[in-house]
Amino acid sequence: MSTGKKIELLNNRAKLSLQTIPSYGPDIDLTNYIKTSNKIKEVEDLNSLPEDVVERVKNIGIDLGGSVSSGTYMQVDHNLIYKKKLYPYVEILSLEDALKDEDFVEKYFWNLIDVGQDKFTAAAHLYGRGGYVIVSKENSITEFPIQACLFIKSNETFQAPHNIIVAE
Repeated sequence: MSTGKKIELLNNRAKLSLQTIPSYGPDIDLTNYIKTSNKIKEVEDLNSLPEDVVERVKNIGIDLGGSVSSGTYMQVDHNLIYKKKLYPYVEILSLEDALKDEDFVEKYFWNLIDVGQDKFTAAAHLYGRGGYVIVSKENSITEFPIQACLFIKSNETFQAPHNIIVAE
């Protein structure tokens, strides 16, 4: 099935499930949160991050020096702000970049969880932005873990990334 056809089918399934009450947890009205937040630009160097972002990620234990990680993915609200890999057999991609690969979409995109499971899953597919794809290639060994940091800066942001980790 083509990438476009699969995504169209997922979109239709998700739209039909936007009112499906979740099996677990409270039934929250998402309409107040599905908004676009201010865009924060992606940076090439962690030292270029806005100061308020630096302070928050330091407080939660992110290694800003990169000395004890094999790679880093950082997202604020639904904006990718930084990604870097340090090992050749590790791939760190934004979900948007991974979706350009038809093979990836066929193998991994919404294959483990039903996009129509409930309104939260449906909204994550339809309105969620961002998310990472981390691929550890077959027979690869990394000395340090890969760190991912996703946090909400805006009070009214709906953060629903679709994250995928592949260990070949």
